[in-house]
Amino acid sequence: MTYNTYIYISLAFLASLLFLYTLAKQKDFRIILLYFIMAGHTFLFEYVIFTLLDSYVYYPKILQNPFYDSIMGAIVSNGFVIPMVSVSMAAFYVSWKNRFLTAFYIMAIEVLFLSLGIYEHNWYRTIYTGFGVLGAFLIADFWHSTLRGKPGRLARFFSLFIPAYTFKASAQFFASGVFNKFIYTAGWFENPYRDSIAYATPSAIFCSLILAYTFTYYKRWAVLLLSLIFLCLTDYLQYYFGFIQLYDWSLWMYFLLTPAALAFIWLLDAISFRR
Repeated sequence: MTYNTYIYISLAFLASLLFLYTLAKQKDFRIILLYFIMAGHTFLFEYVIFTLLDSYVYYPKILQNPFYDSIMGAIVSNGFVIPMVSVSMAAFYVSWKNRFLTAFYIMAIEVLFLSLGIYEHNWYRTIYTGFGVLGAFLIADFWHSTLRGKPGRLARFFSLFIPAYTFKASAQFFASGVFNKFIYTAGWFENPYRDSIAYATPSAIFCSLILAYTFTYYKRWAVLLLSLIFLCLTDYLQYYFGFIQLYDWSLWMYFLLTPAALAFIWLLDAISFRR
């Protein structure tokens, strides 16, 4: 591994230790759900500023493909650091004085990454990170309070939709970007890899909306099975019209991503809401 890789992995490791400490002290599995909700929020934000607007570039040097490698760096920031720190802030009811201090430390880490040349801004500025982190703390507070109460059906829907998206988007990226099993071809960007990720996110959102809605409002085997069939049919149509290009994967393997997402939110629901 390179020097860059060690730094990024170390940062993800430290964030994971903080999250595991939070989970152990709180002894509440809803902390896991809260994490996936926060990760989903940061992924959606990242999709806009990073994938669509080309805000910055990460250099973890984990993957050979430069764009996918940059996404791996984004995962460290937005899949580990920001959501895990936000969960801890909410779970321990950390004062806003210390939250501002934490946001400052995260900005300082970003400046360090810039000085080391393992991260680079395009139009983005470090101050935006400070505001984004404080916003994440507020969102984590809202969801922490909601999950600890008695969330209504609409709140439960969103609390399952966002983690479903987190799971589906992550599965799509690792299958396509890391293991090179398929690629999306929408024709939105000249770079085929940016184009693939740009298409993958709306695809994951659509799938997650259907799964979370049927699971929350119906939750009967027949309806869930119909939703899976419908989503597999939409996947087939995307494949038929050339939006999905498979490499050494069969279409059936691609289809499995959808029931895997359903099983994931089923598990989250079981450990979070059943008392």
